[in-house]
Amino acid sequence: MILHLGAGMPRCTMVDQDQAGVAVGSKVLKTLGTHHGTIFGLQAHARRPGRLQVGDLVTLHRPTL
Repeated sequence: MILHLGAGMPRCTMVDQDQAGVAVGSKVLKTLGTHHGTIFGLQAHARRPGRLQVGDLVTLHRPTL
């Protein structure tokens, strides 16, 4: 399997929407961003499909220019 990693994916702001049982005006996203930043993943596109499982060895390669 070969994946091309793209840009970061910002966290969805829906976590700050009012929900039953959650205090109105909670700042979940702000708290998460303060501790972990607001990028929570990466875009990835399969260059060569395959299967990846927990425990598999993964190697990162920087593209050569």
